[in-house]
Amino acid sequence: MFNLQYEISRELPQDAQARTFTGGIPILYAFGCALLERETGTGFVYTAVNLTTNKSEVLARRLSPLSPREVERMAERIYQSKVAGASRLETDRPYGQRITLGNY
Repeated sequence: MFNLQYEISRELPQDAQARTFTGGIPILYAFGCALLERETGTGFVYTAVNLTTNKSEVLARRLSPLSPREVERMAERIYQSKVAGASRLETDRPYGQRITLGNY
């Protein structure tokens, strides 16, 4: 397994700069997805949205917001989700897909 901290970014990737999000506030980016946090009044919902396909998946419902220690765990959930994109590492990308400067 690789270092999940390397995958986590707080800045929107260059190829998605004009992107707007509905359904929450993006709190991190990993594996080609944005992790959106939405407050429901009784808790928080965390949803991963693929920046390329716009597919989304609810990853967690919590009573309290994420702590800094739990951020890496959410990145791992994104990696295991059905909407996850390619890793930042070229070795973790599908065959033939290369890293370009616009990806990250």
